[in-house]
Amino acid sequence: MRIARVGHATTVVSAGDLHCIMDPVLRVPFCSDLLCFDPPVEIDLERVSERCSIAILSHEHADHFDVKSLELIRRDAEFLFPAGAKLIEKVLARMGFRRPRPVSPGQDEVRLGPLRLVPTPSDVPFPEMGMFFFADGASCWNQVDSHTNAPIVEWVKSALGRPDLMLAKYQPIVEWDLSVDAIGGAFPHQDYGAFVAGALDAAPHWLAPGACGFRYVDSWLNDRGFPITPAQFLSDVAAHCTPDEIHGLLLQHGEAVELHRPSSGELSVQRCDNPWAKQLGDVKGPSYHWRPQHGVPPLRDQNRQAYSEAQLHERVPAFLNHTFLLLLASPHQQAWRERMARLGVLWRLQIIYPDGAIDTRCLDLRQTPLRWLPDDEERFAKIQTAVTASTLLGVIDGEVLPERLIMGELRVALRLYESQRGGAVRAGNRDDEPLLRVLLPGARELYVERELTRLGY
Repeated sequence: MRIARVGHATTVVSAGDLHCIMDPVLRVPFCSDLLCFDPPVEIDLERVSERCSIAILSHEHADHFDVKSLELIRRDAEFLFPAGAKLIEKVLARMGFRRPRPVSPGQDEVRLGPLRLVPTPSDVPFPEMGMFFFADGASCWNQVDSHTNAPIVEWVKSALGRPDLMLAKYQPIVEWDLSVDAIGGAFPHQDYGAFVAGALDAAPHWLAPGACGFRYVDSWLNDRGFPITPAQFLSDVAAHCTPDEIHGLLLQHGEAVELHRPSSGELSVQRCDNPWAKQLGDVKGPSYHWRPQHGVPPLRDQNRQAYSEAQLHERVPAFLNHTFLLLLASPHQQAWRERMARLGVLWRLQIIYPDGAIDTRCLDLRQTPLRWLPDDEERFAKIQTAVTASTLLGVIDGEVLPERLIMGELRVALRLYESQRGGAVRAGNRDDEPLLRVLLPGARELYVERELTRLGY
């Protein structure tokens, strides 16, 4: 069995002449052109299109599920995805994939030629899976982004055995932290500790840091968005086991290893050629240089969608004055509005335009009906939001992914508390931000629909 890293989470697993590609992201930059592979690679797209007869999507996040890249996958490929991932199911049907196969993590397994594939569960509230591969007497567990708590690890070990190689989740996801309050000022101890503990509990023979091989194309987020390095993760795991218990392996883009265990023999893990991707350079950085002391620039609208000033100044206020207020006043939001009213929440919103203009307005969530108020600096806002006009309109139109908002185009400050005689208690979280409550539901689906239309499906 050969494991070849292509880029980020994109991996090709081969057994003999059977090739399986997982989370194919084959067109770079990706995620609305904000992300690129680090280190960069040249991908043999023709080889992928011709030879990968199995494809897997682990979940619906845009850095793993890229509609443009799916165009390059052969339509007769056996296509595995987590049961319940309706957006994936819809896209595969629209694009004409003839063998879609939803699988249930922890319940199903698939045998294709010399490959045995077992989807592994993830402790998240949406369809997501890792994948356990068996071939040539060896095994590889690709965790991808899945959250593997202690019960999941125990199930894997009891049902599937100790993995020979684990492509481990290791990088804490801090995009939200870079947009909310402290702007990524604290190290994510709890999340990172769980990744180290999970690797130790799984006890693979060989351990390689997996997904998260990307950087932002051009953003201050690179200085703050990557709090740990692959080498440091291996070092932290090694500090709690002997070298012969878990062997650390740095497997970069464009690199590959071959795993083989003869009958009743010793496991062999050797580096080999990667015919799918060729590395074009070193890790550029500052992707893995976590430097929170570096200043955060003022929010500025670069208007990457090239909207005209007239469009922005007309359509953004029109959305806020009409559609947005109607959606916020819908029965679906009633329980949230009542809680915000009880907490006495004033929300201050700033829209930043490319020409430097700033539209600042407020909503007093105690008022009925809701109506915009002019800004008053004397009034204390328990939620403050700033957002770029072009990205806001791009999400509304389905031209960009909603993830773009938390990739440098949004700033949120939350002061949600309830005062009591004994002090003040925290009374909310980032899910209480009004703009995102309205924009996020359905936004990814709208973007994917536009992508399909642009590609002619």
